[in-house]
Amino acid sequence: MPFKRNKYKNTRVKVDGHSFHSQWEADYWLLLVEAQRDGLIDRLEKQVRYDLIVSGVKVGRSIIDFRFIELNEDGATVRYRLQDTKGYIETSSPNTQLWKLKHKIIHAMSGLEVDVILKKEMRRTLTDEENKSLSPVDRSLRAKLVAMPARRKPRREADIL
Repeated sequence: MPFKRNKYKNTRVKVDGHSFHSQWEADYWLLLVEAQRDGLIDRLEKQVRYDLIVSGVKVGRSIIDFRFIELNEDGATVRYRLQDTKGYIETSSPNTQLWKLKHKIIHAMSGLEVDVILKKEMRRTLTDEENKSLSPVDRSLRAKLVAMPARRKPRREADIL
């Protein structure tokens, strides 16, 4: 039974047995899986739950799309990464303000910043200087996303949940 579209007009999809909230999230997951195969990242996880605790009291829960360890050329840990994919951001929306607050609480609890991976920004071609400032993982992912054809519909009807 297909899910109904949500207010952001994204459709849940299933790729390789994994369920995703949008085609954008699924596409990004596939690129992260490829980066893990290439040895750029390790311990890739999706839909990671964080209990939000302030002054010893659980005030809520946040689900971050992806968590992984970024590696250098020698395979040594560079840093831990948390990433949340967004198709677009409506700045005045209460939902936007809520996930921003949740990301700040996660940062205060763990010391890890949550990178918001915005679809429009990731598909933008960077200047040489901007490209040099990126980590090898981000450079690789961005290059593959820019090369990927834009798509408005799921790949196949069978992929829609």
